[in-house]
Amino acid sequence: MTGAINKLFAGMQQEWECGSIKWVESCRITSEAYHGGTFLGNSARKLLKIVHLLENLSPPHCQRFVAAFYALDEVVASCFGSHLQPCYKENIRFESIYKKLNITVTSKSHCTFRYVAKFGKSRQDFLAFFSEQASESVHYDFENT
Repeated sequence: MTGAINKLFAGMQQEWECGSIKWVESCRITSEAYHGGTFLGNSARKLLKIVHLLENLSPPHCQRFVAAFYALDEVVASCFGSHLQPCYKENIRFESIYKKLNITVTSKSHCTFRYVAKFGKSRQDFLAFFSEQASESVHYDFENT
Protein backbone atom coordinates (compact mmCIF):
# COMPACT_ATOMS: atom_id res chain seq x y z
CA MET A 1 0.00 0.00 0.00
CA THR A 2 2.66 2.53 0.98
CA GLY A 3 4.64 2.03 -2.23
CA ALA A 4 1.62 2.80 -4.38
CA ILE A 5 0.66 5.81 -2.24
CA ASN A 6 4.15 7.25 -2.48
CA LYS A 7 4.30 6.71 -6.24
CA LEU A 8 0.92 8.42 -6.72
CA PHE A 9 1.95 11.34 -4.53
CA ALA A 10 5.26 11.73 -6.39
CA GLY A 11 3.44 11.75 -9.73
CA MET A 12 1.01 14.36 -8.49
CA GLN A 13 3.86 16.45 -7.10
CA GLN A 14 5.43 16.63 -10.55
CA GLU A 15 2.29 18.28 -11.85
CA TRP A 16 1.23 20.29 -8.80
CA GLU A 17 4.16 20.57 -6.39
CA CYS A 18 3.15 23.46 -4.15
CA GLY A 19 -0.47 22.41 -3.88
CA SER A 20 0.20 18.77 -3.07
CA ILE A 21 2.65 19.72 -0.33
CA LYS A 22 0.21 22.26 1.13
CA TRP A 23 -2.51 19.59 1.14
CA VAL A 24 -0.56 17.14 3.30
CA GLU A 25 0.82 19.87 5.54
CA SER A 26 -2.63 21.34 6.15
CA CYS A 27 -3.81 17.89 7.24
CA ARG A 28 -0.75 17.45 9.46
CA ILE A 29 0.50 14.41 7.60
CA THR A 30 4.24 14.01 7.65
CA SER A 31 6.51 11.94 5.48
CA GLU A 32 9.59 10.19 6.77
CA ALA A 33 12.93 11.73 5.83
CA TYR A 34 14.51 8.63 4.30
CA HIS A 35 14.11 7.57 0.68
CA GLY A 36 13.44 11.17 -0.33
CA GLY A 37 10.43 11.54 1.94
CA THR A 38 7.93 8.70 2.07
CA PHE A 39 4.59 8.17 3.75
CA LEU A 40 4.55 5.11 5.96
CA GLY A 41 1.93 3.20 7.92
CA ASN A 42 -0.50 5.52 9.64
CA SER A 43 0.52 8.52 7.55
CA ALA A 44 -0.13 6.61 4.34
CA ARG A 45 -3.52 5.39 5.54
CA LYS A 46 -4.49 8.87 6.76
CA LEU A 47 -3.60 10.29 3.36
CA LEU A 48 -6.09 7.91 1.71
CA LYS A 49 -8.78 8.83 4.23
CA ILE A 50 -8.58 12.55 3.38
CA VAL A 51 -8.62 12.32 -0.40
CA HIS A 52 -11.97 14.14 -0.40
CA LEU A 53 -10.09 17.27 0.70
CA LEU A 54 -7.67 16.86 -2.19
CA GLU A 55 -10.59 16.51 -4.57
CA ASN A 56 -11.82 19.97 -3.55
CA LEU A 57 -8.37 21.61 -3.69
CA SER A 58 -6.66 20.16 -6.72
CA PRO A 59 -6.79 21.67 -10.19
CA PRO A 60 -8.66 19.80 -12.94
CA HIS A 61 -5.50 18.26 -14.42
CA CYS A 62 -4.80 16.51 -11.09
CA GLN A 63 -8.25 14.98 -10.65
CA ARG A 64 -6.98 11.77 -12.24
CA PHE A 65 -4.64 11.35 -9.24
CA VAL A 66 -7.62 11.89 -6.95
CA ALA A 67 -9.40 9.06 -8.76
CA ALA A 68 -6.35 6.81 -8.32
CA PHE A 69 -6.16 7.56 -4.60
CA TYR A 70 -9.87 6.73 -4.27
CA ALA A 71 -9.40 3.47 -6.20
CA LEU A 72 -6.44 2.47 -4.04
CA ASP A 73 -8.46 3.22 -0.91
CA GLU A 74 -11.18 0.87 -2.19
CA VAL A 75 -8.61 -1.91 -2.59
CA VAL A 76 -7.24 -1.30 0.89
CA ALA A 77 -10.71 -1.22 2.47
CA SER A 78 -11.83 -4.35 0.60
CA CYS A 79 -8.78 -6.57 0.92
CA PHE A 80 -6.27 -5.30 3.48
CA GLY A 81 -8.49 -5.30 6.55
CA SER A 82 -9.40 -7.90 9.11
CA HIS A 83 -11.84 -9.61 6.73
CA LEU A 84 -12.30 -9.83 2.99
CA GLN A 85 -15.20 -7.70 1.76
CA PRO A 86 -17.72 -9.50 -0.51
CA CYS A 87 -17.35 -6.76 -3.13
CA TYR A 88 -13.55 -6.97 -3.28
CA LYS A 89 -13.51 -7.93 -6.99
CA GLU A 90 -15.53 -4.87 -8.00
CA ASN A 91 -13.27 -2.61 -5.96
CA ILE A 92 -10.11 -3.57 -7.83
CA ARG A 93 -10.33 -0.98 -10.59
CA PHE A 94 -7.08 0.56 -9.45
CA GLU A 95 -5.06 -0.80 -12.40
CA SER A 96 -7.07 0.87 -15.16
CA ILE A 97 -7.02 4.22 -13.35
CA TYR A 98 -3.33 3.99 -12.44
CA LYS A 99 -2.26 3.23 -16.01
CA LYS A 100 -3.94 6.43 -17.26
CA LEU A 101 -1.57 8.50 -15.11
CA ASN A 102 1.47 7.92 -17.33
CA ILE A 103 3.70 7.06 -14.37
CA THR A 104 5.84 3.95 -14.12
CA VAL A 105 4.28 0.83 -12.68
CA THR A 106 6.19 -0.15 -9.57
CA SER A 107 6.55 -3.77 -8.51
CA LYS A 108 4.23 -3.14 -5.55
CA SER A 109 1.56 -1.67 -7.79
CA HIS A 110 1.96 -4.57 -10.20
CA CYS A 111 1.41 -7.00 -7.32
CA THR A 112 -1.72 -5.10 -6.32
CA PHE A 113 -3.04 -5.24 -9.89
CA ARG A 114 -2.27 -8.90 -10.52
CA TYR A 115 -2.27 -10.78 -7.24
CA VAL A 116 -4.57 -9.20 -4.67
CA ALA A 117 -7.77 -10.39 -6.36
CA LYS A 118 -6.25 -13.80 -7.12
CA PHE A 119 -5.20 -14.18 -3.50
CA GLY A 120 -8.67 -13.25 -2.30
CA LYS A 121 -10.30 -15.67 -4.71
CA SER A 122 -8.03 -18.61 -3.96
CA ARG A 123 -7.88 -18.20 -0.20
CA GLN A 124 -11.16 -16.41 0.45
CA ASP A 125 -9.10 -14.57 3.00
CA PHE A 126 -7.99 -11.05 3.84
CA LEU A 127 -4.47 -9.66 3.62
CA ALA A 128 -4.08 -8.21 7.13
CA PHE A 129 -3.10 -11.58 8.54
CA PHE A 130 -0.27 -11.85 6.01
CA SER A 131 1.09 -8.31 6.29
CA GLU A 132 4.48 -7.41 7.66
CA GLN A 133 3.01 -4.83 10.00
CA ALA A 134 3.29 -7.00 13.10
CA SER A 135 6.94 -7.81 12.50
CA GLU A 136 7.72 -4.21 11.58
CA SER A 137 6.01 -2.80 14.67
CA VAL A 138 8.47 -4.74 16.81
CA HIS A 139 11.02 -2.01 15.98
CA TYR A 140 9.14 0.27 18.35
CA ASP A 141 9.57 -2.23 21.17
CA PHE A 142 13.30 -2.58 20.53
CA GLU A 143 13.85 1.17 20.36
CA ASN A 144 12.42 1.55 23.87
CA THR A 145 14.76 -1.03 25.44
